[in-house]
Amino acid sequence: MSGSPQYLGTQTGEVVKAIAVDSMHTWRKIQEKTGFSEKDLNYHLSILYNDKVLVRQGRDYYIIPELEEEYLVYYRTSSSPGPEIIRTPEPIVKKELSFLNLKGLALILLLVLSLTANLY
Repeated sequence: MSGSPQYLGTQTGEVVKAIAVDSMHTWRKIQEKTGFSEKDLNYHLSILYNDKVLVRQGRDYYIIPELEEEYLVYYRTSSSPGPEIIRTPEPIVKKELSFLNLKGLALILLLVLSLTANLY
């Protein structure tokens, strides 16, 4: 394989990338990923369909395996890893003991003690 994959750097290529690399297979997901209008998305899907690189199965769209592989290899090898995301630990939420919580604890303790006393 030499050079870049077919459609790379074009709007049609963005549709191919959404399907092949980002695994967006329904029309709605492809539209959300690309941000294209209905008319534009249908235009690019028709280009891919006419070029026989797009297959529709039910409601899902798939790119032929050869082109999909080209895109997967291209995006795996050409994209440099971004900066590592440093995740800050989520703060521990401490619940304060309110009067209602203490009252509930006292009632449970009283119930346990009364059941224990009745067993003996």
